Amino acid sequence: MYTLDKARGTIKLGTDLEASDDGEAIELGKAAHSEGGAFELWCAQRLVFSNLERGGPPQV
Repeated sequence: MYTLDKARGTIKLGTDLEASDDGEAIELGKAAHSEGGAFELWCAQRLVFSNLERGGPPQV
């Protein structure tokens, strides 16, 4: 999970999560950022979830 600085467009903090599937990882990420901060979840090189607006299809 990467905590993001929306103003700068940079990573502020990286944290490993242990989850059995994408759904659990998303729940953990949202719980960790309940205040609404920007974050993304990645599994290797695959974007699992982002709460940033990217102009593409909405994330789960």
